[in-house]
Amino acid sequence: MTMINCTPEWSSTTLVAAEGWQVRSGAAYLSTEATGAEDRGVRVEKGQAWPFPAEATVYYRSGTCCMSAGVFPFLPYQAGGRTRGNRTPVTEVFILAGQSNMVGRPAFDGGAGYPEGVLQYDMTGALIPATSPLDHHDEQAGDMGLALQFAIDYAAAHPARQLVLLPAADGGTGFTTGHWGVGESLYASLVSRANTLFAEHPEFRLGGILWHQGESDSTSETAANAYATELLALIEGLRSEISAANETTPFIVGDMVPDLSPTGYAFQDTVRGVLSGIQALAPHSAFVAAADLTDGGDDLHFDAASLRVLGSRYFAAVAAAKAHTEIPTTVSILSTGFAASTVDLSEYTFMVDVGAGGTVAVGVVGRFGNGGEIATSVTVGGVSATLFDYLDNSNSQVRFAIAEGVPAGSVEFVVTCSAVASRLGIHTWTLEGADTSGAVSVIVNGTAASIDAPAAGAVLAIGASVNPASQNIDWSGLAERTEWTNYGYTFGSGAADAEFRSASTGHAVGMTTDGNFLQMALLAVPAI
Repeated sequence: MTMINCTPEWSSTTLVAAEGWQVRSGAAYLSTEATGAEDRGVRVEKGQAWPFPAEATVYYRSGTCCMSAGVFPFLPYQAGGRTRGNRTPVTEVFILAGQSNMVGRPAFDGGAGYPEGVLQYDMTGALIPATSPLDHHDEQAGDMGLALQFAIDYAAAHPARQLVLLPAADGGTGFTTGHWGVGESLYASLVSRANTLFAEHPEFRLGGILWHQGESDSTSETAANAYATELLALIEGLRSEISAANETTPFIVGDMVPDLSPTGYAFQDTVRGVLSGIQALAPHSAFVAAADLTDGGDDLHFDAASLRVLGSRYFAAVAAAKAHTEIPTTVSILSTGFAASTVDLSEYTFMVDVGAGGTVAVGVVGRFGNGGEIATSVTVGGVSATLFDYLDNSNSQVRFAIAEGVPAGSVEFVVTCSAVASRLGIHTWTLEGADTSGAVSVIVNGTAASIDAPAAGAVLAIGASVNPASQNIDWSGLAERTEWTNYGYTFGSGAADAEFRSASTGHAVGMTTDGNFLQMALLAVPAI
């Protein structure tokens, strides 16, 4: 028998198979996790035995005890989370939120059920054994959810801990339905129930929040475009309003079924981009992929086998979320500008305030009388800009350029063309956090284009329209930056842009105008 004397500081040792601990005098704090605070671990009194899995690393601390390592029986859990030694294990709570795929719609598959001792906090405020289906807002008898396999994996990995699930999902709900926005009904209910649970059991700790949702917000363009903002607000809100949560509480999201109907859920790609790019939105978050999984035949709900896989992936993702501590650099639009001229020149000079300077993107729009190439050279504050492709439409032309190391304040923009132009204008953006080497431009003669919007990046746009009766350009997919402006002789242009927290593959951009010789140029700029 090995005797170990404890000190007030945390120490550790390694157990071998079939060993256990027993406190011989005084009391000790024991844990299977590295810890440095007095409120971590479990207090074990004199004479109590403490079980650990085979070959576990044990952390111990106490001021007045010695312990002996030897062969002791592993104490089984009893209902309510206590052992025969009257010891309460470390208890972790996981919140289950979202819509029907978090509830689970397939019938129970007859496989392993919830491990003994796993509890759920039901809608009446009682801690009861977890069974399928969990007590969500709209569970259906006989069904199972992804939380089942999550609990199985959790119990296998942490046999000395108590798991409590707080089911809070409701089918068919989302931000667009008025349920999950900060302060709205399901959000408020979740916060209230969680705070009641932690007030009743201050010894419990919050292990994480599991979120599976997005289908309802894939049905409209407005909802899909707002999804990133709404989800980030929910994450920040729950972390601040739930008493046991903080900015490091793991937040896990999962993908929707791969065969989700494109007819009813036309904007799913936008929502999927937010989900898969969650780590660009919030620290201590993780994404669970589902592209290889299957549904139950309705192109909406995962089948039982896939929910088993999802549950395991959600469990593994908790560790990934704990380790995810930094938000990637994002591209920020610091300032913008515009200038134009109707003088016939082959070289134009404009003075534009670029604010902080640094990286400056330039969208050039011009019209020629007898052919030529627009912006064969662009300098910004004396810095030569990198040119992207140009496109001609009956002597109207557009082109993007981008320069780095531009001085701050009001600087000269010098645009040189291969021939004399009759009108020329520039739209400018001062950017922060941009990786100019990865910038990509798309140009079309027309009013619709698509481009891959990078996670944490930005998309800039210029549009040319000659003689529009409405004197206007309306944008979709981006926010208007500069309204259509007439340089003279009814030739003019407008600009739009957007910052993207998550990637949007094939992001569609459109402009509506009743002019002629229509052109649009897009520039996607990724983050460093």
